[in-house]
Amino acid sequence: MKTKLSVGAILFALMLMVANVGFAQKQEGRMGKKGGHAFGFIQDLTPEQQTKLDALQVDQKKNMIGHKTKIDLEQAKLKSLQVAEKPDMKAINSSIDLISVERTAMQKERAAHHQAVRAILTDAQRLDFDAHFVAGKAGKKGSNKNCCKGDGPKKGDCKGDGPKKGDCKAGPKGEQPKP
Repeated sequence: MKTKLSVGAILFALMLMVANVGFAQKQEGRMGKKGGHAFGFIQDLTPEQQTKLDALQVDQKKNMIGHKTKIDLEQAKLKSLQVAEKPDMKAINSSIDLISVERTAMQKERAAHHQAVRAILTDAQRLDFDAHFVAGKAGKKGSNKNCCKGDGPKKGDCKGDGPKKGDCKAGPKGEQPKP
């Protein structure tokens, strides 16, 4: 009896150690690529290119944070205007216009950033970058946009390019897919 108990305890300890080693492995960085670079999907980046791209990325993030903060503040103001006892339609419309101006500025800055990144790359790298962009993966962390809905895989189940054939066991409302 003691032998079975000690063997079971040793096996349990070994399983814990193996599981711990798995958690200790280096995690993949941003965009699912090792190294944590946002442009890790582009092949053969030189250190100089990576430095330039990192600097562009930092500037882009700073700009986007400024725009997002302005939009959030204006949306909070808009909500308070919309639920006021006597809503002021002129102020509501003005607030909506300001939000639209910020969103437009964000889109224009994203387009400029995209072209600045393309200017740093070689022709072959630009093809990878453009293919990634056209596939709709640009700027998506994990690309879960098209991941399963309903009772299919839960958060974190779909990684990278979204679900693969057979990942979704249930349709939008939990019904089983037709074979």
